[in-house]
Amino acid sequence: MARELVYYGQYTISELDWPFQPVLYAGTALAIQTRLGLSASLEVRSAFPWRSGFMQDSDFLNYDYGDLSRTHFSQHDCYTERAITLDARVGWVFHLGSAFTLQPFAAFGLMQYKWTARDGYLQYPSPTPPDPPYTPWSPAQTKVPISGTGIIYEQVYLIPAVGLSARARLGERFDAGLSFVFSPFVFCNDLDNHVQRAPPWDTDFYEYMRWGLLLEPALTLEFRVSRQARLSFDVSYRRITGLIGDSYTVNAGPGLPPGQIAATYPDSGGAAFDALDASLALSLSL
Repeated sequence: MARELVYYGQYTISELDWPFQPVLYAGTALAIQTRLGLSASLEVRSAFPWRSGFMQDSDFLNYDYGDLSRTHFSQHDCYTERAITLDARVGWVFHLGSAFTLQPFAAFGLMQYKWTARDGYLQYPSPTPPDPPYTPWSPAQTKVPISGTGIIYEQVYLIPAVGLSARARLGERFDAGLSFVFSPFVFCNDLDNHVQRAPPWDTDFYEYMRWGLLLEPALTLEFRVSRQARLSFDVSYRRITGLIGDSYTVNAGPGLPPGQIAATYPDSGGAAFDALDASLALSLSL
């Protein structure tokens, strides 16, 4: 699940949840290790585009009245149009006995995603002129169907990190490994195209966020098929929180100058990311 967040001071006034439930990837990896212990690896993956769950958009617009309950809600089919990841590592392997190794490493990650929210329905309160408070949302509210693409959303993450991995040999054919990656320096840029916003204009929202926190534990199980071939199963959990940055709006439509910023909102943009990742790989040694 990737989250798009909008802040007003200490309040979260909007949250859009973009799911991966599930997304399938194919990819390739290259790993090199010297006899002296220097180790480097590069892995690139790309997802197959398809419908990946239900996207939900919630607003909480009665914050000025001390009410943090949901006021607006919509749900749409979520399509993951693009998902590309790159992970690079450079480290040093220390052999602690014949069956155990320890590897500290530096890492860099790049993640790029694009989703569309299509069709679905809205549950908005009746207009409350001229301003809030709004009637709190209820599941029993009338569902107003919506057709076509309503939102196009993109995220790009840049992740410099450090990590530590440990591997142990379990018999002649099996290995097991644990690793942990950490970074307090995650950066994220995003673009939210609201293509069915109320007239007179569609609106593009740009956010430039920084200082997110990454935590990623991982487990590896490996079976040596032969001296040159290994079959491995990896599972990891990646969590990114704490991203915050400025938000800019650009109106889109006929007769408007391209790229003109209509409004700026300091520290109003946020993002978060949670993913459980599992992969099966065949490795060939040259």
